Amino acid sequence: MKKMMLMVTLLMGMVSASYAQIGITVGADAFNSYIWRGGKLGKVAVQPSIDYLSPYGIGVNVWTSFAGEFLPTVTSEVDYTIYYSYAFESFTLSAGYINYVSNAGLPFDEETDVTADFKGNVSEVNVGIKFPSILLAPSLKVYKNIAASDNNVAYEKAMYIEAAAGYDFAIAEGYTLSSSLTLGLGNETYTKDGDLGVCNVFPKLALPLTFSGVSVTPSVGYIYNPSAFTGADDSFLVAGVGVYYAF
Repeated sequence: MKKMMLMVTLLMGMVSASYAQIGITVGADAFNSYIWRGGKLGKVAVQPSIDYLSPYGIGVNVWTSFAGEFLPTVTSEVDYTIYYSYAFESFTLSAGYINYVSNAGLPFDEETDVTADFKGNVSEVNVGIKFPSILLAPSLKVYKNIAASDNNVAYEKAMYIEAAAGYDFAIAEGYTLSSSLTLGLGNETYTKDGDLGVCNVFPKLALPLTFSGVSVTPSVGYIYNPSAFTGADDSFLVAGVGVYYAF
């Protein structure tokens, strides 16, 4: 794990030194719940991140999450990502590798605000395709776990498939309302029976705003998860705001 952290830190340092004013985005999201691909894993969540995307389509990202009822008991997660994207004339292909390090997991206890142990790491690869010029800008992405630490071995074979589409509405001069619909299918740890099934139906509305170069995007959506584990919420409201700055 220390080697992974060092590699990401060195890579970010090198690309930042070469392109100090290009492709770097920093910011944070804050949500009423910590949501993971259709599952509700916590209450209030604050999730800062830093991202670098080079002119060649290679990017690195470090994402963190702190969750809890007003954050008195911190549930932490750090995700390290290396990714690549290439835009063709009518579609964009992407691929990536993510290493998740966390102590959060199912089931979430609404009474104590404490999650089951998930101390360790899981590694995942993904490939995706998006058609930005087509109506609704449809996309499809497949995520596949490839390795896990000993106490997370149950997650090693999990797979998640996500299809999404969206449409932007001009509601006033300079203001656009963004709508999207996400459909996710998972197996193993994503569903109560372990079989591949729908685990994430997520319509969402967002209103991107810009103030002095800072992007502020409030959003609200509703998740329905027909494969939720026994005792877990299968439908719930998701609301939050993201604040980001790119330079």
